Amino acid sequence: MKNTITLLVMISLSFNLYAQEEKVELKKIQLDIGYMYLSNSLNGDNYYKFKYNGAPNTEETSMSGINTKFTMPSKNEYIDIVFGSLLLIGNDKLGSTSWSPGQTNSYDYKLNGGGIYFGVSTKLKGKYIGLTSDFTIGVFSFKEYLGIFNNTQEPFTDVYEKKASNGLGAMSSLGFYIKLGRFGINPSVNALYSGGSQTSFLFYGFVVPITFQF
Repeated sequence: MKNTITLLVMISLSFNLYAQEEKVELKKIQLDIGYMYLSNSLNGDNYYKFKYNGAPNTEETSMSGINTKFTMPSKNEYIDIVFGSLLLIGNDKLGSTSWSPGQTNSYDYKLNGGGIYFGVSTKLKGKYIGLTSDFTIGVFSFKEYLGIFNNTQEPFTDVYEKKASNGLGAMSSLGFYIKLGRFGINPSVNALYSGGSQTSFLFYGFVVPITFQF
């Protein structure tokens, strides 16, 4: 009887310790959510400027949006698991409207995209300040549309170019964090590659997220 009671007590203590350990691990899960900016300067060129004087300079365009990331601890103190998503919309409202029936001299431009990603985060951890770097792969889709139609003056121009990536890609970042209690910030500089069968994009920029640790 004593052996049975002792065994039950040990099992109960084991469950309590396991639950406490699980609770500690759950507290280490971190949510980052914040502003993301990406420049399109590595993808643009002046080709359409040669054809049409009013064509937009796509090298100067950019996107802004939201990046949401979850960070979970691994068995290694300096390596965490990350996964997240991003959604970006073009900052530049480029376009013109000059038309009447049969007579048009206008252009339009759109840039946007987003995706999901998964990877690892390496860290040099301090209690309040530290360094972070993320290396992730994901599925990203970005679209860049350019339309030009001019039949009012020479040289006449008729262009409708649709670039779209819709496959595997990669994203990396380097930053630092400042943490006070459960809240903090983790700004970083980022590079993102988005591939596809027809075209690909390479963006760079930054993220400024607020972090919360559960």
